[in-house]
Amino acid sequence: MNDWLRVQIENGFSDLKGLQLRATIPLKDQVINDAIAQFLQRPAMPPSAGLDLGTFLAFVKQAHVRSTEGAVTIEVAISV
Repeated sequence: MNDWLRVQIENGFSDLKGLQLRATIPLKDQVINDAIAQFLQRPAMPPSAGLDLGTFLAFVKQAHVRSTEGAVTIEVAISV
């Protein structure tokens, strides 16, 4: 799946033209803490080893982050 997603991102999502996605992603504090800990413990990845986050982020049209007690909610809108 990672390879498929990487190819889609590299091709500018040409196979998915017209896609619009809105998502609300509630994350508990522990999920965010675990993700940050894993990120900090990983050795730096060479650019060719994974997804190009910068290319993917070009498709994000809106992003809002809200924090409430015990959870962070990310609302994101993606258009291709």
